[in-house]
Amino acid sequence: MTPPPAAMSSAVEAPHDECGRLIAMLTRQRDLYRALGGLSEKQQAIIAEGQTEQLLAVLSERQVIVDQLTQTNNEIAPLRGRMSEIAEAAPDDQRDRLRGLVTEVQGLLESIIQRDEADRQTLESSKAKVNQELAKVNTAPAAINAYKANAYAGAAVRPAAARFTDSRG
Repeated sequence: MTPPPAAMSSAVEAPHDECGRLIAMLTRQRDLYRALGGLSEKQQAIIAEGQTEQLLAVLSERQVIVDQLTQTNNEIAPLRGRMSEIAEAAPDDQRDRLRGLVTEVQGLLESIIQRDEADRQTLESSKAKVNQELAKVNTAPAAINAYKANAYAGAAVRPAAARFTDSRG
C-alpha cells in the first residue's frame, strides 16, 4: 500500500517551503540580535557609569536572549549547510530577503562583538586601577609598621635624652 500523497510531501520539504522556514528562523534570529544589541548598548553605558548592580541585571537579561539565540541557532543548523542551495531554488523575492537577513544578522553580530570587546577592555582597565589602589592600601600598613619598628628599635638602643636641661648643670 502506498502512503497518501500528503504524507510523501511532508517527508521532503519543497525548496520554497524550506526557504520560507529559513526566512522565519533568520527573522527571529535577527530580532533577537537586535534586542541583544540594545542591551549591549545599555551595558556599555552602565559600565561607563560604573554601576555594578545594574550591570548584573543587564547581564541577566542578556543571558535570556543568548539562550533563545542558542535555541534558534540549533534550529537553523540543519539548514545552514544547504543555505546556498535553498536560496538558489527559491523565488527571487525570497532569495533577496534571505540574503538581506543573513547580511543584517552578520552586521548585528559584528557590532555586538565590537561593543563587548570595548566593554571587556574597559572592565580590564577598571580592574587594573582597583588592583593598584589595593596595592597602595596593602603597602600603607607595612610602611607604618616599618616606621613603628624603627622608632621603637631606636628608642630601645639609646637612652632617652633629657628634654629640658638647665643651663647651669
